[in-house]
Amino acid sequence: MEKLDLSRFGLVSEPSYDPAAHGRMKADAYNQSEGSYTGIDCPKCRNRGNSAVAREDGSMAFVECDCMEARRSAWKMEKSGLKNVIRDMTFERFQTTEAWQEQIRDRAMAYGETLEGWLLLCGQVGSGKTHLCTAVCRSRLLKGEAVRYMPWRDDIA
Repeated sequence: MEKLDLSRFGLVSEPSYDPAAHGRMKADAYNQSEGSYTGIDCPKCRNRGNSAVAREDGSMAFVECDCMEARRSAWKMEKSGLKNVIRDMTFERFQTTEAWQEQIRDRAMAYGETLEGWLLLCGQVGSGKTHLCTAVCRSRLLKGEAVRYMPWRDDIA
């Protein structure tokens, strides 16, 4: 049987395969899917932790998202037993019965927003140093940034 020539009707009988276009299609489909990571909402990777990039041969490469550094920080805190500390020690929960406590909380909140300059908290046991430092770390984690939590008594030695 003879093959029908569809080109005379303006039709192509055999479409050509473009591996690069196929790779872009696969990468686009992957990048539009939702991931399963929680804790930090990342619109860039849609909570997958990476994005797909198409290659010319039709395959895909995966690039780690910037949010993963912050996610790893949060996971380390969780493994170290600090998950509840980070959850509970917030600026909102810091009790201010004295004017100086309001002032130091406000300064710590401002530092947590901008990270300009230094933040040094000194004082007696129970004055709120750990609470406020933890609240600063929490605010940065919620912005998708990595932090390092180092209790003085554990790391000074």
